[in-house]
Amino acid sequence: METTKKENKEPNKPAVTTGGSMGGGSAVGSSTSPTTTSSAAQTVRDEARDLGRQASDFADQTKQAAAQVYDKASRTASEAYDKTSQTLSASYDQAMVYGRDNPGKLTLIAFGAGIGVGILLAGGFSTRSRSSRIVPPVVDALSEIAREVFR
Repeated sequence: METTKKENKEPNKPAVTTGGSMGGGSAVGSSTSPTTTSSAAQTVRDEARDLGRQASDFADQTKQAAAQVYDKASRTASEAYDKTSQTLSASYDQAMVYGRDNPGKLTLIAFGAGIGVGILLAGGFSTRSRSSRIVPPVVDALSEIAREVFR
């Protein structure tokens, strides 16, 4: 039996529905049967399950690749640290031996380095530019040398 709907001309009253079928819940004019719908739903479920497995496999592959990259980076960093540590240790030992053999030279080198660092630090606290700090003493020294040469 087909469902019919009577239109109501009055706007405040609801339309009345008469007749109807009690089975299946399919719309009028629908050509799908319950077995076709259930097989389509099963197909969708199967495809969703397959996609889920593929996504899980992809996630596992991504995790493995990330773990490999992390391990390789960790090994590389460890090797670089070891090489740097060995080089610095050898340089330190060499400097200590040189200092024991030549204490006067080492003292002068340390004094010169201290003066250089002091100049750099003192220059950083003033507001003058580097050229205004360096150029006048250099010009004065060159003019003094020129005066001595041409006398």
